[in-house]
Amino acid sequence: MSYFWGKDSKKTKPSVAELFPYFNLRVTRLVGDFLGEDMKTFNSEVKEKMAARFPEERLVTLNRFLVARDCDLKKASHMYSKHREFLDMLLKKENIEKWEKILGRGPRRLVQHVRNAKNGTGCIAFHLCLVTEKSLENPGDLAIAIAYGIQKAMDLTGPFWKPRFTVLAPTNGRDNAPNLKARALVPLLKSLCSVLGNNYPEIAEKIVVFPFPWIGRMLWSVVSLFIDPKTRGKVKFLGGTERRHAKPDRKLFEQYISEKNLPEGWLGPLPKESSSFLPSTEITTPKTPASVKA
Repeated sequence: MSYFWGKDSKKTKPSVAELFPYFNLRVTRLVGDFLGEDMKTFNSEVKEKMAARFPEERLVTLNRFLVARDCDLKKASHMYSKHREFLDMLLKKENIEKWEKILGRGPRRLVQHVRNAKNGTGCIAFHLCLVTEKSLENPGDLAIAIAYGIQKAMDLTGPFWKPRFTVLAPTNGRDNAPNLKARALVPLLKSLCSVLGNNYPEIAEKIVVFPFPWIGRMLWSVVSLFIDPKTRGKVKFLGGTERRHAKPDRKLFEQYISEKNLPEGWLGPLPKESSSFLPSTEITTPKTPASVKA
């Protein structure tokens, strides 16, 4: 578990914060008091100060923002404060209804949480072919709706987990889907880079894009300008046919996730729009990250 809060030195004895990264400052100090003076609560001054500024937040979450800002306390604190404001907006009841409507339901849902990848991370499927012209009228709102889908996936996995996802991004078309041209998606991808980069740092383990046609190279040359180098290094492109409903190269794809872990027909034809939605179900509201009470 020490991976999440990070050891400051291989020769340094692990601190309570490193061994119990899923708790907030209050609980961490209680554990430290119980263990006595033989074990430090923190080995890092900057991490301790970050925790003191946000004592109700889990250490593992605060660490993601510190890593994203190269352990600059001022920048990381500002980034996290803005993220809390973003969550307050994101999780308002009236806004949740809006995000759910944008994302869609059933087989037309833009963001789907699927079973784990082979590296043990959670897995999110993002179907580019389902983006509609109407939703692109406001790419900012569409990007926020996608962020809501990610927040919901994070909430469903629970608080005691490694906050990482493998993102699957199939690019080939499907019958009865909008199947917009790649260049039409550029405004959305730019908005996504901003929204996710500012609010969900360090959660992507791998971003697997497939198949990756020649036109995709042109799109990537533009979009990559808006992505930080660390994230660019996580993007993996898989070859394969661009035909509709075609599955990715199995040998390459199975390096990341087993095909049996994917929903049946997830790349197949869609039902016509009039029959595309599943029966209405109660919307599960993601919880705003809260303190862990002792």
